[in-house]
Amino acid sequence: MKNSHSKHVELSPIDTCFSNNEYYLLCQGARNPNDCLLYRLDYIKDVEIVKNSHFSFDEYQLQCFHEKLKNTTYMYGVGNLETIELDFDQSIYSNMIDKFGKHIKPYLVNENTYRVQIKHIINSTFYSWIIGFGGKIQIAGNEEQIQKFKTFLNQNFIQ
Repeated sequence: MKNSHSKHVELSPIDTCFSNNEYYLLCQGARNPNDCLLYRLDYIKDVEIVKNSHFSFDEYQLQCFHEKLKNTTYMYGVGNLETIELDFDQSIYSNMIDKFGKHIKPYLVNENTYRVQIKHIINSTFYSWIIGFGGKIQIAGNEEQIQKFKTFLNQNFIQ
């Protein structure tokens, strides 16, 4: 496969995912079979199928790759995996399912707001994702996490 930078890359596709409003191809790396690589599908050009490929992965690698896929936000910055509670407007319920999966268990806080507890890597991209919903997502409960978000906003958006 060649990407948009005309670089030839050999890989083994595993799965596709939708994250941060983009579609990605999850692949096993050619140089290191333990590498889990993500490529934006709209950047992939000139795909060629290679027969008799030497790619293989065991069940453990596949499980690790899928775990990585669950938190694709890690790609865009350093952060820690944390449990966080989010309140969100019912109008973006499907966006929450897209981001965190069908296994989440949101519950109704009031007639228009749901709350969900999730584990996610908390970093600038995660905060930017929240901001992108224009106030329809709020960090709930943990005062320390709320303060970290306020600090992020003050350091990056408010003078």
